[in-house]
Amino acid sequence: MTEEEAHSPAKVKDNDEEELGKEEEPELKTEALDANEEFKATVLEVFDMFDQQKDMTIEVASLATLLRWCNFNPTEKELHSYMVRYDPYS
Repeated sequence: MTEEEAHSPAKVKDNDEEELGKEEEPELKTEALDANEEFKATVLEVFDMFDQQKDMTIEVASLATLLRWCNFNPTEKELHSYMVRYDPYS
């Protein structure tokens, strides 16, 4: 047996690991997409609770609460930045 042949099982193992990784990757992407869609649905549901006029707008004070419900903890500076960036009337 040559030295190259003696090392071939390790090469096969590496190839198997690569193939396993390739097979698992689409599942992970699908799970991530599902999680993203679920998160979007949650955010929209919470947003709808704060959108009292049903005009796709909420008060800045409500934005802080909404973000906290979604497990974010924005600072006052970040909230102000969001307001300036996304509120056409600010």
